[in-house]
Parts: sequence; C-alpha cells; structure tokens
Amino acid sequence: MYGPSENPEMWAFLESLRCGELLAGTVTAIERFGVFVALDDGPGHPESPGVGFITIPELSWRRFDAVSDVVQVGQRVSCEFLQFDTWNAEARLSLRATGPDPFQAFADRIAVGQQVRGQVKALVPFGVFDQVADGVEGFVPL
Repeated sequence: MYGPSENPEMWAFLESLRCGELLAGTVTAIERFGVFVALDDGPGHPESPGVGFITIPELSWRRFDAVSDVVQVGQRVSCEFLQFDTWNAEARLSLRATGPDPFQAFADRIAVGQQVRGQVKALVPFGVFDQVADGVEGFVPL
C-alpha cells in the first residue's frame, strides 16, 4: 500500500480526480487481470507500468476472447474515472463506460413477448445461447 508520504505528487493527482471524469492515456501493459494506462496528465507509478488501471469487465460491453481483441499496447484510450484505489495507488478506469450499453439499447426497442430472430452461438445441455443483436446474447432454456 502506498501513502501520501511515499509519492506525494502521485497521491495528490489521484485525489484530485472525480468520478465520471474522462481521462486520456496510452495502454502500457496488458496483464491477465487487466490493463495498465499511462495517463496524459498523471505522474508515473513507482511499481506499475501506469497510474491508470482497467479491470477486464470494464474493457468492453461485448464479449471477447482476449484483451488484445479490445486494446493493444501503445494504443491511445479515453476512459471514465471510476474510483481512486488507495490500496494500489491507481486510478480505476472504465473503457466500456465511454460507449453505449448495447443491452439497454436492445431493451429500449423490444417489448416483452415480442419475437426476435437470432444466431445460435452455443449449445449447452440445458439450452441455447442466441445472439439477438450486436453485442447482445439471450438464453433459450430447453
């Protein structure tokens, strides 16, 4: 854990951020647990490759197989600030929050009981997963 005394510049920067604020930066590293981002206006981090961090669920609304399907090292990104992670001294970010939620868009235009067409994505012993819109999958139980 880092405190204000170990790196006052970084701590002051992170404390100045507000929830919902848009921050720009460059993807510096992709790990199995998330993505590090060097923020344009932020200081460096003493141990991590960036003071910004995006967890896997905050990368995209859509399903993906690999993080590299969403971002690449060196890519410029604009993310929404979620919170100051005081334990890791990081700005927790969301890339998906900068785009519309495809499920909400689908729900807004479909009525309960309405029939929809889709493409079967997976067969499982208890039913079928069906893609009913771009970025939206439904489940049809047996």
